[in-house]
Amino acid sequence: MADASENTEQTWEPPIEPTKAIPVDIPSADPVCLQQDCAQVIEAESVKMEQSAAFTVLADDVDITDSAVFIVRSESARVTDSIAFILASNEVKGNVTAVFTPVTAAIVGGAIVIGMWLIRPRR
Repeated sequence: MADASENTEQTWEPPIEPTKAIPVDIPSADPVCLQQDCAQVIEAESVKMEQSAAFTVLADDVDITDSAVFIVRSESARVTDSIAFILASNEVKGNVTAVFTPVTAAIVGGAIVIGMWLIRPRR
């Protein structure tokens, strides 16, 4: 009786290539538009995101709708039903859930200082 594994052919499939990439630095004045997409770092003058995710957004003008961003640094941010871990902007308009607010930053900073003081070596 022949073994079934001897008759099967092994085929090699190439890895899946990403369909598109966002450049790290876009010097033109045209906005970077993301719709149901994700990016690691976006640095531009203007960024518009809709149902997207990004790790870092560095821009003068940011418009975020139904999206998630880890770090946002901008001059002006318009946010609608989105979440950001760290949001640093001169002007914020809209409904945003910031996980890391100034109050939580003070609490975490105080906890780190107290923790380092407690675990320091004693003489």
